[in-house]
Amino acid sequence: MSAAGPPVVIGVGEDFRHDDGVGPAVVAELRRLAALDVLPPDTRLAVCFGEPTELIELWRDARLAIVVDAAAAEADFTAGHVVRWEVEDADDHHDRPAARALDPAPTIGPGPAATHGLGPGAAIALARILDRLPARLVLVAVVGADFSPGPGLSEPVAAAVRRVARDIARELGRESLSALSDGDLLSWSANAVPPMLEA
Repeated sequence: MSAAGPPVVIGVGEDFRHDDGVGPAVVAELRRLAALDVLPPDTRLAVCFGEPTELIELWRDARLAIVVDAAAAEADFTAGHVVRWEVEDADDHHDRPAARALDPAPTIGPGPAATHGLGPGAAIALARILDRLPARLVLVAVVGADFSPGPGLSEPVAAAVRRVARDIARELGRESLSALSDGDLLSWSANAVPPMLEA
């Protein structure tokens, strides 16, 4: 679907399930960067528990939505590992080579599994049916180690928060410039190292 609303970053998770709180932690770091005028001024920041209709409402009309969620570790993925997918809308973005369509299952993607029974994967499947996908949708999964009850992130996940937030800030800056210039959007390739701001 065509959308021209402001970009939104959505942190999915629960602060009191240790590493499941990585999405809200990234949004908190982005709020700190926004106070320093690092983010485009129209960027919206939100936190939710990952319920599909809530996600769809939060990304409604966005020209770019970035969803950050925790993922359970599987083979080849260790705690703190970050995986990024750009979801392809079959109607609008079929010719974008960097985009990868997700299987519309309740997991976040083909790698590490999401930590919610429903969540981004289910929201994407429902949004496709309802024609409610944003113009661009990026999912960022941070692999966690500890999802037991309690506050605080494990050390490798906490170490990833600032890096992920700064990568998202860079992505938002590129998107904002591209929107202003009507040029091609720069996007991370599935096989490339994502862009990083200097620490």
